[in-house]
Amino acid sequence: MSSVNIKSRLIGGSLWSLFGRGTKIVTAFVSVPLTLNYLGMERMGLWRLTLSMLAIVSLIQAGLVPHIKTRMTESFADGNLLQFKRYCSIGILLSVAILILGLLVALSAQFVNWASLMNVNDPIAQRETLPLVTVLLICSFAQISTSFIPAIFEARLSLSKPKIIELIASLLSFGMLLVGIWLKVGLPLLAGVVSVPIIILRIGMLKEIKAEFPDVFQPKLRDVSPILKELARPAIFSIGIQLNTVLIGAAPSFIIARTLSLADVTLFSICYQFITIPLIVLSAVVPVFWPAFTSLWRVGKKAELKKMFLMVCGVTFLVFSGYALCSGVIGPWLIKLWVGGEIAPTRSFLLLIGLFVIGKGLHCWLSTLLWSLKELRTLFLAELMQAVIVIVAGYFLVLRMGLSGIVLSMSIALYVGALFLMFNRVLKIFKAR
Repeated sequence: MSSVNIKSRLIGGSLWSLFGRGTKIVTAFVSVPLTLNYLGMERMGLWRLTLSMLAIVSLIQAGLVPHIKTRMTESFADGNLLQFKRYCSIGILLSVAILILGLLVALSAQFVNWASLMNVNDPIAQRETLPLVTVLLICSFAQISTSFIPAIFEARLSLSKPKIIELIASLLSFGMLLVGIWLKVGLPLLAGVVSVPIIILRIGMLKEIKAEFPDVFQPKLRDVSPILKELARPAIFSIGIQLNTVLIGAAPSFIIARTLSLADVTLFSICYQFITIPLIVLSAVVPVFWPAFTSLWRVGKKAELKKMFLMVCGVTFLVFSGYALCSGVIGPWLIKLWVGGEIAPTRSFLLLIGLFVIGKGLHCWLSTLLWSLKELRTLFLAELMQAVIVIVAGYFLVLRMGLSGIVLSMSIALYVGALFLMFNRVLKIFKAR
């Protein structure tokens, strides 16, 4: 595939991604105050804390999907259609296995006292905690199971279709949220109906795959063992990386819930959501570049890869810095207006989150490049150092500085624990190659 063709597909996929993320931002700004008004601070904090804790399920996805996707991309770039279909077939088989595993885990969750673990005090929230965890566990496993499907499209650099599906799912989820609030359903049902649309739409994508590659739905069991052995070593690193990532993401909310309250989890998450709008947009673009980075490296166009990488990092730094500064200045007023005066963050708190988000934007590009170059050891060490600092410093600082302490620990962990090591490794790669 020519560089011009790759760029045109990147542009198309990026535009659809940006449009989809823009839609998510708009719907979030409508749904957050509605949901907060309907659920209240503690029940909304419970929902968000549960989602962050159940991110542990993504360890399965990290161990399998990225590596199968990378190998599908490499096979397709090399013109090896037979090998491409083998990976597709095994991916679909693993999807079914993951879904079955999810049902078993959901059953075992009934034996955990989740309300006590998450420091839930509201009587209504206490009754809803176990059903909420069960519903979100099933939905999380189903979403991971179906994530193999868009990966097949992206591996062929068919980048627009998955993004269009995500856009439609986002709109449907928003609609289901509004209907749920109108019908005054409980939190577990509300969380479930919001999570379902992306699962259903991804399953619908199988029709196109079946039409083009009908034999991928007839996996050869003899291929399972060799492919899993091939993926074993990188999968171990990936699971370690994702475990650290989950700890980094879940630790702040969990620490806040245990040391402060679920209401403070809501305050933190809403402020974080407001300041991280650029990250939402960036997360739409970054996955589109992953197969492009892999393809350029695979065909030996290293100078072009370096130029593309430095350009996106520079633009990200400038845009994120400007947004963080503006948000720190006028953010308190905007957030107070947004949620009807329910919360009132300080400027210093929002500026601290902005500092973290600038580094997180660069982290997105660095981790994507290192993933595509299979630099898993560097990623593992960077995420491990970051996770350790967040957990240790987070508990220490939140007791002395409140919510600002947890954000400060996140920034220290990101810049000192991760970015320094990742930048150093990337510079060595580009100098050597």
